[in-house]
Amino acid sequence: MPDGQVMTRVPALPSAEDSADTQIDAAILRLVDLLARQTAREIAADAPVTKESFDAPPSQKSD
Repeated sequence: MPDGQVMTRVPALPSAEDSADTQIDAAILRLVDLLARQTAREIAADAPVTKESFDAPPSQKSD
């Protein structure tokens, strides 16, 4: 394999022994997982940036 190229793994197709219903269920689960991941990315991208406060706890602050 030439330098700079990366081999991509392709998922194996389900065996012929799997019923059509099982294959459909697996495909739906993969789709739902992909949609959930994409939604999480979009929510994270739209979330406001917050700054963490590194102040001392209230019991250690002087008034």
